[in-house]
Amino acid sequence: MEYKKISIKDASKLSLLIKEMKDNLTNKSWFLPMESDIESVKEMINKTRFYILGAFDGENLAGIASLDYKNGKMPEKYPFPSWCDVSKMVEFSFCIVGVKYRGKGLMYEMLKKIREIAISQKYEFACCTVHNDNYPSKKNLLKIGFKYYMSVEQGSNYPRDILLMRLV
Repeated sequence: MEYKKISIKDASKLSLLIKEMKDNLTNKSWFLPMESDIESVKEMINKTRFYILGAFDGENLAGIASLDYKNGKMPEKYPFPSWCDVSKMVEFSFCIVGVKYRGKGLMYEMLKKIREIAISQKYEFACCTVHNDNYPSKKNLLKIGFKYYMSVEQGSNYPRDILLMRLV
């Protein structure tokens, strides 16, 4: 597997991966709405708000994991513990693994890689949200060091657990 930052030339592959994810979710509320049309995907790739890491199996985009430098506005909505300096925090945002790559440890590997990227960019804390029933994702997040912090409702169909991690 080769890991590299997604670029605009990967937009069609990312669009197909998002569509595949939407078509194969066990529970549609596990993932917050995400547009898969090519223009929306290009716009997302071009936003400096995100760092999107791609896992490539040859020419195939096997999966992605991302950082959101604005933390999805969570610090404005929810109280964070005093030990967590939100000015030095990044959000582990969305992670998608292609259907044929699921169950092979790819999500865990991508999460480790974006943790390394966040540390190299001098972030000290990380947050993320995960649907409280999404055991596969939650298991991987806890395995790399996240800890449960609190449960919130992000829209009526999107109950989420907020997880926190000290990076350094």
